[in-house]
Amino acid sequence: MSTRKRQLAESAWMLGTASLLYFLGTHTPVSVFALLCVPVPFAVFGMKRSLREMTVMGLVLSMIGFLLNGPSGGLLAFLAAMLGSVMGVLYERRRSALAGITGGAGIVFLSYVLFLAVMTFVLHINIPAVFDHMKQELINEAGVLPIPAIMTEQEWKEQVEWQFRLMEAIIPTFLVLSSFATSGLVHGLNRLVGKILRRPIPKLIPMREWSFPPSLLYYYFGSLLILLLSGDVWEQSFWGKALLNVNVMLNIILGVQGLSFCLFAIHLKRWRILAPALVVSLFIFPVLTYILSLLGIFDLGIGLRKKLETRVKRG
Repeated sequence: MSTRKRQLAESAWMLGTASLLYFLGTHTPVSVFALLCVPVPFAVFGMKRSLREMTVMGLVLSMIGFLLNGPSGGLLAFLAAMLGSVMGVLYERRRSALAGITGGAGIVFLSYVLFLAVMTFVLHINIPAVFDHMKQELINEAGVLPIPAIMTEQEWKEQVEWQFRLMEAIIPTFLVLSSFATSGLVHGLNRLVGKILRRPIPKLIPMREWSFPPSLLYYYFGSLLILLLSGDVWEQSFWGKALLNVNVMLNIILGVQGLSFCLFAIHLKRWRILAPALVVSLFIFPVLTYILSLLGIFDLGIGLRKKLETRVKRG
């Protein structure tokens, strides 16, 4: 088969598969999983194509989405296609899984921003008012829900209000994390399908080898110090909320660094059975994340990983 015919056949297969997955994702109970799979054909077959070609294919899928579900369906289909296309192109150009995941996360984040804009300016949904309504509903449940014995009802209400203000302030951080999580899931699906079709997709290095720049500690402690000195002033300004988001994001990164160190130590000591136990424990005991953040700080600050490796080698 000539190259041109093969490309046409791949394009038809790609559009047909993506269209079927899109239909399943919008009209059947398997919606979440099917929608996550829509970008996969574009990623797997987009590795040998240009971004311009893949954009055209995305527009075709967008027209199908428009016919099935109207303007919002067309936008969703186009963004799903571009997610896969950008990941596929970056896989090929950078030969890096991280580049593909980061590019995909950028598309997902853009999708969130666009849908929030549609909700605000087209559907006229007041998102802050929705948060206030949720907060008020929970506060009204004060007489129904159990209140901790060490707190009065007024203290409990103030705590709920503070938590909702904090949640509203760190929405950008949540969107960024959600974008990377979604892109990471799509990458996993890309790898699986790539193996089946014998189209190798770059893989991430093992988590035990992950390491972030030590300079992050300066930003973390700097933002933490400013927040501690400013008290609740962060609630009253854009820059205060931005600094809070930076601090929360850095705290999460340090937690990941700490988890990476633990997995490195487990691998070094050959205690492989502890790795899944540690990951499961994080979901059962969330307080462990603070311990991991401290380990991450020590790992970046004093080279804890290198010291452990040297000690093990010496016996």
